Amino acid sequence: MHLKPMKKTRMRIKHSLSLLAAMLVLLGAGVHVQAVTYTAINTGDFSNAATFSPVGTPGAGDTVVVSNGVTLTVSDARTITTLTVGRSGGSGSALNISSSGSLTVSGQYGFAGTSPVINNNGTYNCSGGASFSTGAFNNNGTATFSGNAQAFNGAIAVTQGANATLNLTAANSTPFGGSSTLSASASGNTVSYTTGQNMKGATYYNLSVSGTGPSAGSGTTVNGTLTIALNSGQQVNSVGNITFGNGANIIRTQGNLSGTPTFSGTVNVTYNGTAAMTTGSELPTASNKLNNLTLSSTASVTLNANATVNGAFAATYNGNTVPLIAGAKTLALVNSPVNITVSGSGLTAGSSYTIVSSSGTTVSGTLGAVAVTGIGAPYSSPTASTGTGQLVLTIQNCTSTTAAPSISAPIFAGATSVSGTSVSGASIAVFDLTSSTQIGTTAASGTSWTATVTALTAGHSIAATAQVAGDCTSPNSSTETVQSVATTNTLSLVSVANTTINAGTYLIIPSKVLTNGVPAN
Repeated sequence: MHLKPMKKTRMRIKHSLSLLAAMLVLLGAGVHVQAVTYTAINTGDFSNAATFSPVGTPGAGDTVVVSNGVTLTVSDARTITTLTVGRSGGSGSALNISSSGSLTVSGQYGFAGTSPVINNNGTYNCSGGASFSTGAFNNNGTATFSGNAQAFNGAIAVTQGANATLNLTAANSTPFGGSSTLSASASGNTVSYTTGQNMKGATYYNLSVSGTGPSAGSGTTVNGTLTIALNSGQQVNSVGNITFGNGANIIRTQGNLSGTPTFSGTVNVTYNGTAAMTTGSELPTASNKLNNLTLSSTASVTLNANATVNGAFAATYNGNTVPLIAGAKTLALVNSPVNITVSGSGLTAGSSYTIVSSSGTTVSGTLGAVAVTGIGAPYSSPTASTGTGQLVLTIQNCTSTTAAPSISAPIFAGATSVSGTSVSGASIAVFDLTSSTQIGTTAASGTSWTATVTALTAGHSIAATAQVAGDCTSPNSSTETVQSVATTNTLSLVSVANTTINAGTYLIIPSKVLTNGVPAN
């Protein structure tokens, strides 16, 4: 009769314990039962509960408001839902993310009041975009904006610091809205657009585009590197709006430019994709605009227009793949060393490899030094030849190397010969290193040699190599600098038989002017 009330009591206790356990599980999982708005009312660190009202530490699902005149610092990893810097009618609000800090805003962020600012020196991630229309975003670290909203709108001023990275991955086609501005010219900084976003017309240091084709805003200038890594068949639109600064780099992986950009100086162009490509408007056709041309693709690149390389030409040889197909176009190398990098398989001594394949045209210019690196390297004295209208790399098959020759000094401007010593009977080649040209050849007579050369120029550096039949070519000799011609007047007193010179004062008029000890005409 008395057991029934006790049974009900036990059931109530059991139910209460079950509810308590469920609450503990939720708390242990970090789940907020109800979102809280935390207002930073004191300047301080995000991790300090006393910084906020109510007292506590905001977490995922919460909203953070930085009050007027307060600076909130993030020095570790934090995640919230919504962020507002400043309050209407006030000023002096700032959010600082230190170099060790990371803040993720899963919803929107915004500004209020006068001159609110976010200073990011660490990592800032936002997927909700800007919900308010005024403020400054100073990025000195890495900032990423995803989701579907605009990253910046209204009058938000964005400034990229040196080496900063701004990733714009949102699906929204216009990441910069309203009167927002972008300053991105600081050295080493990169702005990256994806998924067909319209690029802000601004001066960039490094600019990267990927995914679907974007449009370039009017006044887009790249002073560092433009990387084109679009999906197959995609292109950068409104390319007439793009200007490349002097010394800029263009790296093309996939995709292309829709028209002709402006080249304000020389540019360096690199192809490094995995699929076959045909050169486009990224490769200057003017003879004085292309500096270095680099082919590091795993597939061939086809030359679609004549190209003049004024700097260095470098190619990666992948197995049996010819790096560049010139077709009916002309590849001109102006003082260009040829650098071949091997990947995929090594080259074999005694064999020749086609680096540029051409048909009905010529590959012209000075080849200069040939450097081969990669699997199986170093190789024995590689040389390159354009005699067949192609660029062919030949790996010599030799077991020993001839000793370097010497050059007799001094050498003077205007001289048309260079002399020196070498291993007996060696073939000698003389180079002007300043202009990367071979200026003369000869064969040593015994251990001495004299080569007829084009007239030498003051200040140029001269070197020579030697090669005995069956050997690899020697290293360069020591370098000699061509000296300016010095003019001197020399008086020589010659004794004449039965002649006495009496004491007194004489006026001596030289009859010859000697130049470097040689009488002038």
